[in-house]
Amino acid sequence: FKASELHMDWFHVVAAAERALAGQADPLGVAVLNLMSGDTAQLRSEIGSGKDNLRTAIGVALEAGWLIGAASAQMQLGLGHFDEGELESAKASFNQSVEWYREGGSRYGQARATGNLGLVYCDTGPLPTGVELLTRFDASRLEFGFVAGRAHSLCALGFATFKAGDVTEARRLLDQSLE
Repeated sequence: FKASELHMDWFHVVAAAERALAGQADPLGVAVLNLMSGDTAQLRSEIGSGKDNLRTAIGVALEAGWLIGAASAQMQLGLGHFDEGELESAKASFNQSVEWYREGGSRYGQARATGNLGLVYCDTGPLPTGVELLTRFDASRLEFGFVAGRAHSLCALGFATFKAGDVTEARRLLDQSLE
């Protein structure tokens, strides 16, 4: 198979899941569907309805004992809050998702939530906390062997360092992200 033959559009995946789960009371399926629907709504800039789906996903995932699913939905909810400028709510969502990922043993999820939390701290302060969290996120990229994705974390860290007033270090990080 070629990769293009295996690719499915995310919106079609959500629609297929809705059809497959219609009329069923499977809590895990309901959690997955609401997580996917919330994510899709946010991609379509329907943040309000997306947040409603994500809140449902969190509750049902916790009820079903799916802590990593709840953490994923919580992180997506944090992104919705962040997009709407609800920074304290975003901070609370990302903090909760870091904790749930930690409890569930997902170091990768914990790292992603930590990076998102760092970006919020860049806006709310204290800025050194944002830089510290983004530095940990960047280090996780190397730890997990995700070198190709490191450009993203270096850009975020460069932005935070620039906001902190260290233009030389910011430029070094941003230049490194382009290598």
